[in-house]
Amino acid sequence: MLFLIGGAARSGKTLIARRLLSRHRVPYFCLDHIASAVIQGAPELGIDADVPRTERLRQLWPRLEPMLRSMVELEPAYTVEGDVLWPEGVQALMDEYGDSVRACFLGYATSTPEIKLRDIRQHGGGVTDWTRDHPDAFILSWMADMIAYSRYLRDACRAFDLPYFDVSDDFTRTVNKAYRSIAPLW
Repeated sequence: MLFLIGGAARSGKTLIARRLLSRHRVPYFCLDHIASAVIQGAPELGIDADVPRTERLRQLWPRLEPMLRSMVELEPAYTVEGDVLWPEGVQALMDEYGDSVRACFLGYATSTPEIKLRDIRQHGGGVTDWTRDHPDAFILSWMADMIAYSRYLRDACRAFDLPYFDVSDDFTRTVNKAYRSIAPLW
């Protein structure tokens, strides 16, 4: 069983992955680390960090898909989460592997950068939270990008009939609902 949790940064993906680990002993991996390594460490692959995020997803997918296929085929259960999961590719995996792949996406398409900044500053990840080292103006710009990305994900999930959960209004309740959707019988 492969659990795929995609979505915008700070939308609850890691919370769901950690819950699958603590309740069901399903290990997880953050795909964003691999994506960063490929983009920054292998420029010969032609993945451009300066192109729009949606184009970067398409560029990365051929490098990520073999790893995900291996996990479906060789691992009893694994969770992969990150903001670089491409809805179209995820749907193709689900079509091919059926019930062996479960997926959901999270975002905040109806939020504002100011609200997300407030939430980050109030509920940040502690001393290792990289956002603590950046000024509000940087975070506001980043959140505007993530809101636009959330809108893309919402629309792509609708087009590919994938579950999308918007955490804009009630973060905790919506993350819980997303968790139940991906692991309903566990």
